[in-house]
Amino acid sequence: MARTNTVADSVSISIKCPKCGEKTEKVLSWLVDENFMPCPGCGRGVNLKAGDNARRIEKMSREAARVQATLTKAGD
Repeated sequence: MARTNTVADSVSISIKCPKCGEKTEKVLSWLVDENFMPCPGCGRGVNLKAGDNARRIEKMSREAARVQATLTKAGD
């Protein structure tokens, strides 16, 4: 069965490398499922489960879930 797209599949977040400062846009649903990602600028592994990036991912995830719940309720 195919997975249904959610709000988290439509939201992108800019992730900043703590070493070089390079910013990369990633889809929220991907970020929630990953622990690390390589920085395209310097190659360092960026921890997605700690620090500012983790806080931003968590905050956006909560907001996306709230919007998704509202949309689902409106569709019932």
